[in-house]
Amino acid sequence: MNQRRLFILSGLATLVGAPVLMATEASAQPMPIPERRHEGPPPRPPGRGYEWQPGHWNWNGRRYVWNRGRHVRPSRPGRHWEEGRWEERRGRQVWVPGAWR
Repeated sequence: MNQRRLFILSGLATLVGAPVLMATEASAQPMPIPERRHEGPPPRPPGRGYEWQPGHWNWNGRRYVWNRGRHVRPSRPGRHWEEGRWEERRGRQVWVPGAWR
């Protein structure tokens, strides 16, 4: 392949790839977390010992998606569910999942 053709092809590859790189970098930065949804009163638990885990927003890499609330059962008796929350760390929002305490 001659040098002129190689130069033109490499220039085209750069032009075509540049918008893809810019779009990828832009989408890597999450948008502000949406307001929490009101789910209404929780439904009746499926049995004794279940606690309500409220819904929350989750970042899927492109956008926020809503994870609906659900009933959860402790791994051991006497524990209670600590709700998950968003925290700011180094200028970014990070989801800290809920856990049994």
